Amino acid sequence: MLDNAKSADEMLGAALGPGAECPTLEQIEQPKFVGHVSSCAYCKSELELLHSFESNELDPSEAAQVSKITQRLRERSAEIFPVQERPGLWAGVLEFFTMPKLVPVAMSMAALLVVVAVGMQMRNGTAPNLLISKDGPEVMRATQLAVVSPVGDQDSVPRGIEWNAVPGAAKYAVRLVEVDGNELWKGEADGTRIELPAAAQGLIVPAKTILCEVSARNASGVTLVTSEVVRFRLRSIANRQ
Repeated sequence: MLDNAKSADEMLGAALGPGAECPTLEQIEQPKFVGHVSSCAYCKSELELLHSFESNELDPSEAAQVSKITQRLRERSAEIFPVQERPGLWAGVLEFFTMPKLVPVAMSMAALLVVVAVGMQMRNGTAPNLLISKDGPEVMRATQLAVVSPVGDQDSVPRGIEWNAVPGAAKYAVRLVEVDGNELWKGEADGTRIELPAAAQGLIVPAKTILCEVSARNASGVTLVTSEVVRFRLRSIANRQ
């Protein structure tokens, strides 16, 4: 048995990682490898094991077993410890965070980033507006349909409503609503403009804010998209000057 030295298991554990410059067991005591052996943990372990064998410090049965295991490990070292190309920066980061002990940490960090991203989105913008239609369920807004006119303060009563065209739309439904949700007027048009009848124009009075929305529908009457709600109002006589 070994006295005041590494056990056979410890030496075998240290011998699991030979480098490309490491000499064979037959070459390890050659003078040209002295410098390498003095700085290489693997070769030091090999040398200590060799000296232990030569000094008969191991029981014969134990020495034979250790020698056999060492030889098998040496033969399979390339398979057990394959030489890999140095990974790139992101590959190294990914490998680091996919280590078993770090997976919970990586998942927590990912969840934190999602929360931060959602918070920034809520701070910098708003969710798509929804307007409840009396004719059906809520319809999600989209930017591909927009009311062009009237928008904002108007010097005169608008004579019509204009919007941009939507591919696949057969008709457009237009609604004028008060800020409290009361519907003032609605109509349908085939093109991208609808004329306001005199009754609707009469409801547009100075300083009264009116909401307008347009919905594009296909030939079957199914709503394809609904515009954002726009606001407009007729300036008072004093503000027109």
